[in-house]
Amino acid sequence: MYDKPESKDDREHNKRTKALAESIKAQSIIELQEDRFNAVTGFKSQASFLQYFKRLTEERKRNEGNYGNWFSTYKHLFNFCQRQGHKICRL
Repeated sequence: MYDKPESKDDREHNKRTKALAESIKAQSIIELQEDRFNAVTGFKSQASFLQYFKRLTEERKRNEGNYGNWFSTYKHLFNFCQRQGHKICRL
């Protein structure tokens, strides 16, 4: 952000940056509240993303042309989560 925006582009940049920061802040507050109050809202409370994706992959076994793509994607996501412990793995 520019401390003292001098042009219209600088002011627009500050406006977009501030809006993005507010969006990130709002999402963080929601996530903290869900964890703090054990709220049951949205996808996060239902199951992990990997479990959900694995179930979808298993449903594709009936369609051999598409199953390989889903299974390969699942393996890559699983390996990524094992290495990184990424947040998407705990959703």
